[in-house]
Amino acid sequence: METMNLGLSMEEGEELSGLERALTEIERVRSLGFGSAEIERAKANLLCDLEADIAEREQMESDSFCSSFVEHFCRAEPAMGVEYEVTLCRTILEQISDEDVAAVSNCYDWSQNCVVKVTRPQAGFLKKMMGGGGPTVTVGDIKAVFARVRAHRSPLEAWEQGDCESFDDFILKQGVSAAGTIKSTVELEQLEATELVLSNGMRVLHKHTRFLDDEVQVKAFAYGGLSELDSKTKEPLLSCRMSTQIASELGAFGIAPAQLVDMMAGMRVTLNTDIGSYSRAFAGECSPNDLESLFQMVYLLFTCSVPAQHSKVATLLKMMREQVENQWRSPQVHVVCLVMIGGVVFGNNTSPIVGCVELFVFMII
Repeated sequence: METMNLGLSMEEGEELSGLERALTEIERVRSLGFGSAEIERAKANLLCDLEADIAEREQMESDSFCSSFVEHFCRAEPAMGVEYEVTLCRTILEQISDEDVAAVSNCYDWSQNCVVKVTRPQAGFLKKMMGGGGPTVTVGDIKAVFARVRAHRSPLEAWEQGDCESFDDFILKQGVSAAGTIKSTVELEQLEATELVLSNGMRVLHKHTRFLDDEVQVKAFAYGGLSELDSKTKEPLLSCRMSTQIASELGAFGIAPAQLVDMMAGMRVTLNTDIGSYSRAFAGECSPNDLESLFQMVYLLFTCSVPAQHSKVATLLKMMREQVENQWRSPQVHVVCLVMIGGVVFGNNTSPIVGCVELFVFMII
């Protein structure tokens, strides 16, 4: 390993604290390595990606081949083709032991030949309204952080790694509702699709395509959304605008995000939610082998409850404040112009159909 790059993003004024925590975790990896369960999950995710590459080898975009040829010409890297590369990776993964990973972890030495770059924009209007930005970071401050972490290099405690419950076991614990039925089936010949009407009133449109052999896409929506709220008060609107972000931070499927990542190791499944002005929706994709898991996540989305954790919500609001602050001082986004246009077009209305940043700024101040 020649170099290791690590990028951090934190609240303005917390640069030194973020750097200290990052160095501490790097030192923890260097001295203690990774756990066996972590390594097995990483291998499972890599094998999942390799399976997708094999299944879609005839549908790869030409850019990937061009990049391979460029690397071969410039750096003499072998351009071996998908089949051989996947076979080679599988063989190597089987031979990698926990000791091999620990040996690589020892290379994470930040005490020598380390470059630290801190970038911070000038404080914008939001920071000035809330008391200004943090103090300037100096070279002496960074050296002091290195000295503190070096003084506490040992002994560091390993993170607790309990047994990770499988996703199937978690589903079984939730119980199963009464199964629905298919009320009617209609063949749409012009679309080459099939429409199903379920007992709960949901209409399902199924269409087989040949875009990607290892991908199944699922999209669903219902009319309504933010337009159903009482336009006379702002509080419900502001809460609903943030609901998807807050639910994702807390665990939209009744599972903490970090725990869900461990549960889904070796599976290629994604599912996201959205609430728009006139509809609410979810969309996801998965490998055909993981279609059942995707439907189980949809089931959890409708049946689970999201626990309230005020500390995580507060952290999320801090992140959103920083994003809005960066938008207002970015010369590329022209947020001020967009807000002025929104005021002219919609008459400074804060109803759900207005997507201007001014409403968002009001929400998080």
